[in-house]
Amino acid sequence: MRYPALTGARTADVVVVGVGFTGLSAAWRLLQLDPELKVTLLDAWDIVEGLAGRKSGFVIDLPHDLASQDYAGRGDETSLIALNRTAIAFAQAVKAEYEIDPAYVDPVGKINGAASETADAQNRNYATHLAALGKTCEHIDGQSVTELTGSRHNVSGLYTPGTLMLQSAGYI
Repeated sequence: MRYPALTGARTADVVVVGVGFTGLSAAWRLLQLDPELKVTLLDAWDIVEGLAGRKSGFVIDLPHDLASQDYAGRGDETSLIALNRTAIAFAQAVKAEYEIDPAYVDPVGKINGAASETADAQNRNYATHLAALGKTCEHIDGQSVTELTGSRHNVSGLYTPGTLMLQSAGYI
């Protein structure tokens, strides 16, 4: 959608920079909380024409630190998990409210593929960390990863069910 460029002085209660699914969701949620807010959206591109409209992304519920030895990072991420799951629930509520095609907001989960035995060991350590947090995951063998993804690159994978795949243009 094309909107005219802003000219002159403007005031707003909130300015959201970026009209991808995160920026638009934030603006929409703010207006739900306070319909009187003056919200201004800014982006370098037309809505759905920039990068946000040309990609799909994952809204991941379980944080992981790929640079750490076990992906667990700082340890107990309970508050971040709750925040991530609130964002996922919001996107799903928007999908229902606006009757968005389910393929655009799809709770598919995530596979963290392991291309080596070392990576497999990291996934197994991460699974132990998730179990300690009371979170669900499933270790899957390389053949199952191939069947699910079409890639023969991985020796195994760790599936977590809470991740949402979001196709930005459809959501927007």
